[in-house]
Amino acid sequence: MSGVPADLAAWFAAHHGVIDRRHLDKLGLTRGQVGTLLDRGEIVSVQRGSYRSAAWPVTELGRCVAACLALRIGAISYETAARLWGLRGCTGTIIHVSAPAATRTRMHDIQLHRVCDLERNDIVRRGDGIALTSPVRTACDLAAHLDEERLVGVIEQVLDVYRVRFVTLARTAARLTRPGRPGSARLRAVIEGRSPEAAAKDSHQEVRFARALRRAGLPEPVPQLPVEIASGLFLHPDLGFPATGLVVELDHRAWHSGAQAAVDKRRDRQMRLAGYETVRVTDDDLRNRFDETVDEVVRIHALVGRRQVG
Repeated sequence: MSGVPADLAAWFAAHHGVIDRRHLDKLGLTRGQVGTLLDRGEIVSVQRGSYRSAAWPVTELGRCVAACLALRIGAISYETAARLWGLRGCTGTIIHVSAPAATRTRMHDIQLHRVCDLERNDIVRRGDGIALTSPVRTACDLAAHLDEERLVGVIEQVLDVYRVRFVTLARTAARLTRPGRPGSARLRAVIEGRSPEAAAKDSHQEVRFARALRRAGLPEPVPQLPVEIASGLFLHPDLGFPATGLVVELDHRAWHSGAQAAVDKRRDRQMRLAGYETVRVTDDDLRNRFDETVDEVVRIHALVGRRQVG
């Protein structure tokens, strides 16, 4: 980038290789200098009035910066924001942007959502020039595109990873749900079907399995049920049924292998001494024998309950 001024190169390094006309002016580059950079192939046009350094590859982050620079008012949203927040199950290559309903800007290769309910606290502004919807707002918007099970998984991830209070989520959902807004009924059902006091479930498989057990007739399992063991410490199994004394541990391969297996066996003995029977479910069970595993846990729950009665 020998033909690019040092301050412009520094801007590119901080903004994923993208700049707009307004910031070029602030850096002191004249239209003639910009034209020279274009003629030399040092920069290329990406959106109206926005440019990318030819030394930088086309990336999702760079496309997001270009969209934000072109729009100025609004934020990266929906699945794109979900990918930037690391929310599970949100794939694709389309750049989604939400902007006020009166927005007339047209952008190449951008899915523009004109909305009337985008508030200041719905937007998070990053240092690299990207403005995106907050994790809570993103999760609520995704109700329009995700089925109920995947939406529950995303919401639980937001509550767990970003330490969001359930009341904050519920208030945001109440503000956004209304007749005619896509996903409103689904979002309302998910919010109303969750206990405000319940701890967040941080695993999509845990969410899916807990919902399947409930549909099979079991009571609502308690995530991370606190169980006091003989030493006075507390263990927190993944799912617990305190009324019957059954707990379910979801053994994900990354967390329950090798030396961890010995720890798990000792943990199961401690749980038994505390009056709880442990059932372990593996990733393989969930992937290849999901319905069968659900049925087995339901029957074990009935057996444990009968033993308590006996």
